[in-house]
Amino acid sequence: LLFANPMKASKATESQLIAILDFQRYLCRRFGTVEEAWEKAFDTDGSGSVNFTEFGLGCKAAGYVGNSSKLWAALDIDRSGAISIEELGADTENTLQVMQGVKTRQMLE
Repeated sequence: LLFANPMKASKATESQLIAILDFQRYLCRRFGTVEEAWEKAFDTDGSGSVNFTEFGLGCKAAGYVGNSSKLWAALDIDRSGAISIEELGADTENTLQVMQGVKTRQMLE
């Protein structure tokens, strides 16, 4: 299940979107779905949000060995200091395709 993308209103870079998409794919391989990963590794207290410390612990629990600090910066779109399942499960693939389509059109003009 992908959520409406809160990144559409942000200034997420292409590299940030790719990092998030790769992470989402990793979580799906490891847990089956992003939602399952959220429940089992990240939001273990059921609060509905995850702070930076919980995110780091969740990455460790998930076996993720990438740069969790950079990933956090890309995921915490509103810079609130916490992320939600909507941010972690955002439809980044569609946003990335739109961004790449805009770049292609600009190059052709």
